[in-house]
Amino acid sequence: MGFSTILNVASWTLIGLAYPLYNVFLPYYLRSRGAESGDGSTYTTYRDYAIVNACSIFGPIIAGGLVEVRFLGRRYTMAIGALLTMIFLFLYTQVNTATENLLCNCAINICVNIYYGTLYAYTPEVLPSAHRGTGNAITVACNRVMGIVAGLVGSYADLSSSVPIYVCAGSFALLALISFLFPFEPRGRTSS
Repeated sequence: MGFSTILNVASWTLIGLAYPLYNVFLPYYLRSRGAESGDGSTYTTYRDYAIVNACSIFGPIIAGGLVEVRFLGRRYTMAIGALLTMIFLFLYTQVNTATENLLCNCAINICVNIYYGTLYAYTPEVLPSAHRGTGNAITVACNRVMGIVAGLVGSYADLSSSVPIYVCAGSFALLALISFLFPFEPRGRTSS
């Protein structure tokens, strides 16, 4: 139980760093490389946000289907989401046009929501019922604290460097590994 809890906290902590860091850092990285990310108008910015967030809805829907596949379950669904996110983060470094930027953002947000959606369901399923509320609070608090840290890293990091991209992608690789290491697969079982 302790090992499972440590992995759960580590998952929430890592995604709390990697996902906001990606959102903070990558637009600056693309601009420093001369890639187009849109015309910068308010209309284009909010249109792109709306499209990306509308596409994000499909992540948890896909996750909901994958967790019910007998040989995947929750653990491997999270691993798939993390690995796909990592792949698309690396592909994102090759973006040159506003359309590629939008498509890559959509793909990343779908994949990260496969992971996030499954993790949101997995965490309370594997925590003992007597400690479920406290455990959820601790894991989500770690996530939010790392979101603040990501903002600080984004503020003080060298925005022309590609290091934060590798930190984000490496974090998602580590999240995939953690997903494989989770000792419990709650698919088909009731919570304790």
